[in-house]
Amino acid sequence: MRPKFVAGILFLAALIIGAMVVFKSQPSAPMPEMAHPPAASGGAAAPAATPARVIPAAVIAKPSPTPAEREAAIQAEEDKLYAWSMNDDAASLSNILNDLASPEREIRLAAIKAAVQFNDTNAVPVLRQLAASAEDNEEANAMLKAAAFLDLPDADFNSPGDNSRLTPEQTQAIAQNGAAAAARLEASQQRHNHNIHNPAPQPAPQPDNGQ
Repeated sequence: MRPKFVAGILFLAALIIGAMVVFKSQPSAPMPEMAHPPAASGGAAAPAATPARVIPAAVIAKPSPTPAEREAAIQAEEDKLYAWSMNDDAASLSNILNDLASPEREIRLAAIKAAVQFNDTNAVPVLRQLAASAEDNEEANAMLKAAAFLDLPDADFNSPGDNSRLTPEQTQAIAQNGAAAAARLEASQQRHNHNIHNPAPQPAPQPDNGQ
């Protein structure tokens, strides 16, 4: 072989070997690590949390009162209104004004009479405001008349002179209603006192057949 040809081969081999040595000497780039989900204790993957099921609370419908129960409740509230009309305190007036907006028509009409009997001008704006929004013309007129009566100068329902402002029918109706309410209150109080002083006897204990 020719010396030049051999020298060329050796030179080429030396270049290849040098390139391989240089390539191996360079540090290789680290491979990116794969993201792994955190494993639960024991090595098993934790299952996804299931949202709690919301169960709505049961709505218990309140039974409607019977006609007798409704009538008794109305009568009891009318008796309270009469008792409040005889007082002279802010709490009684507040109770009377609250009943002016009662869902029961009978209670609203009784509250109008109680407001007149209570004779406090603080009821005037309430009566006029409710009269403006009343759907019943009879109630609206009664409220306006009551407000006009209370708004009179030096109006005193308890004095004989001011009672003349009412018609004889109105005076008689107020007196009758007041007497009936007073009688019912007295009877209710007597029953209450009787129950306190004479409690119902307790049933005797039943013998235990197992002993």
